Amino acid sequence: MDNALVPNDDYRDLLRRATTVGKQLAYFGVVARKCSFDEAISSAERAGFTLVASNAERREAVLEWPLEPDFLFSLSFEDPAMISIVAESRGDIYGLNLVTHSGTDEFCVELKPSLGLERFGGNALQFREVLLSLPQFVETPAWVSASSSFLESR
Repeated sequence: MDNALVPNDDYRDLLRRATTVGKQLAYFGVVARKCSFDEAISSAERAGFTLVASNAERREAVLEWPLEPDFLFSLSFEDPAMISIVAESRGDIYGLNLVTHSGTDEFCVELKPSLGLERFGGNALQFREVLLSLPQFVETPAWVSASSSFLESR
């Protein structure tokens, strides 16, 4: 077994956090498919998320989960056919972007390309491995998934 995934207290904590963000992304996926921009913000606030920033003209919002602020969630309803959801990691897992859109149930795990490894959070790479061990998380870049969903809809 890879040392990064040896079950210990650190691994169990990262797995719990990975499961939590998976549920949060799934929630936003459902909201993106069923709600308007304004309804999505209201729903997220009722669910316990805090609105950090919003641009009504572009129909974009940034939210966080204050109980465990591992991620900032960005929603963009600018293209109603492909509503995007990006979760940007923070703190000890800084350096990851989790990307999905309204046309899929998978979440792409991307490393921030502009960062050198020395700038990643201390647990970022291990957290990435934990995420990729879960069935809904994939390495395939989100733009590939978006392109295939777009082509399939034609």
